[in-house]
Amino acid sequence: MSAPLPFNSYTRRQVLYFGAATALFAPLSAQARVVHAPAGRTPWLLFPLDLSKFRGVTSVFGPRVLGGSRETHKGADFSAPNYTAVLAAREGKVVRIGYGRRSGWYVKLDHRRWKSVYCHLIADPRKSGLKEGQNVGALQQIARVGSTGRSTGPHLHFGLRNPDDHFVDPLKHLYTPAETLRLTRSYR
Repeated sequence: MSAPLPFNSYTRRQVLYFGAATALFAPLSAQARVVHAPAGRTPWLLFPLDLSKFRGVTSVFGPRVLGGSRETHKGADFSAPNYTAVLAAREGKVVRIGYGRRSGWYVKLDHRRWKSVYCHLIADPRKSGLKEGQNVGALQQIARVGSTGRSTGPHLHFGLRNPDDHFVDPLKHLYTPAETLRLTRSYR
């Protein structure tokens, strides 16, 4: 059950939308410079937000208490202002766009059997032209940050399902904001 190839093993031609997307990364926010990567990680996903607006990781994968009840958080939460660009962490296919009571507006992308999930979006991404079945490029804007569903403020909930369809810690598979910036600058 290995992860797809590391991002830097792809050629320029295989990565779509890079020229436009890298403009979103300048300047790198102070919070983006201090995100620490967990031990034992195998990164292959790029950071899914406009890095100049990213405010920090507000909740990680695993057990947590929310509203007085203990639950398992099935992703990582990244704080950012409303309307911040949400970007595809890797090239993939849009397999689902919908609304859930807990997740609010969300998009699910398929990356060769791995699936990434982007929740609490500000509005229905279909209103911006995103369609189920559509192929998207790495770092292509797919939505905007919001606070829909069960949310305490504007943020992106980023989840990752492995090929066995189990949620896993996305921070173990994401490049840090600084690494994402370094990789994208090498493709200019």
